[in-house]
Amino acid sequence: MKGIAAGMIAGLLVCGLTGERAGAQAVAPPASTYKTSITLKKIETQKIRTPEFRVNITPAPVRGTRDWFQLTAHFDTHAEWSDELNLVCYMLLRSKVATTGPRQTLLRGEVTLINIPKGKHKYEWYVHPGTLARYGEPEAVAVLINRQGQLVAMTSQPPDHKRWWEELTPLNGMALRRSETPFSLLCFDDFEQVKPAVEGTSR
Repeated sequence: MKGIAAGMIAGLLVCGLTGERAGAQAVAPPASTYKTSITLKKIETQKIRTPEFRVNITPAPVRGTRDWFQLTAHFDTHAEWSDELNLVCYMLLRSKVATTGPRQTLLRGEVTLINIPKGKHKYEWYVHPGTLARYGEPEAVAVLINRQGQLVAMTSQPPDHKRWWEELTPLNGMALRRSETPFSLLCFDDFEQVKPAVEGTSR
């Protein structure tokens, strides 16, 4: 009888520990499940002219609109809500003219979106016309999406399984967020809220 009782107690203890672990997993799902909750569908690039707003200003602008480079990431979220998603973009620019510096320049942009509901989403980065004139046109781009510090989605254009963006030291601050461009007022409701950058950290 003592042996049976001891066995029953040991079994209850094992069941209790198993239940605690199962409960913990229910609260914090394995990181692998995050990969199925986000789909990075595609990235698009295009040249786009500076938007013109009809306002009366003095003095009048002396320069016409110029070409910006736009990178758009389209992605779906399948969880009911996502607290935060960190999006990172890379743009590889190649100069077409002889320069004293490197022929290739890597730009890096970063943004954290918050309170993302289930559904279709997009985000855009821009390269200023002056940056394009100095460093050249983008020949490759890539977008990475991170959740809770883990990479959950990644794609590049043209498609390439090699992480070419890890081979160069990127320049921060030149792949501009929408809020840093005149495009920020266009289609405002198409984009999720951006988490303010903490002063002193990279964008």
